Amino acid sequence: MSFSHHPSPRSRYALFFASLLLATPGCSAVNQNASRNFNPQQSAGEATRQLQSSNPAGTPLDEAVRNLEQAGFQCQELATASTGYRTSLLCTQAPPPVQPAPTASDPPTPVHWTVSVDSQDGKSVSRLQANRYPKDLGE
Repeated sequence: MSFSHHPSPRSRYALFFASLLLATPGCSAVNQNASRNFNPQQSAGEATRQLQSSNPAGTPLDEAVRNLEQAGFQCQELATASTGYRTSLLCTQAPPPVQPAPTASDPPTPVHWTVSVDSQDGKSVSRLQANRYPKDLGE
């Protein structure tokens, strides 16, 4: 006795979409790192909380820089640290270049971000604060 199984059209579609997800780089693991999913349209408070959760106090500075760069920021050490700190970093993220003809997927308002990272010992994060321009509504 032989058994022949013919998948239903619904299961064929499910298999097709599952194979697409597995074959697409970066899509096989959802939310590998929260900092990679930085939303430039969020409030400064939300951004600070998100980035602090990825880079809590005590995180080595080089790891924090890697995390921020993976989120699309460019970081550099400041020549003069903030008052009370040994080392300060400034990380920036500019909006993507404006398309000649805006599309529906373009963000409603381009947002420029700065993240200040301060370290009391010069080795690990002591304080992290995100700021945006334009400011949040109501600020």
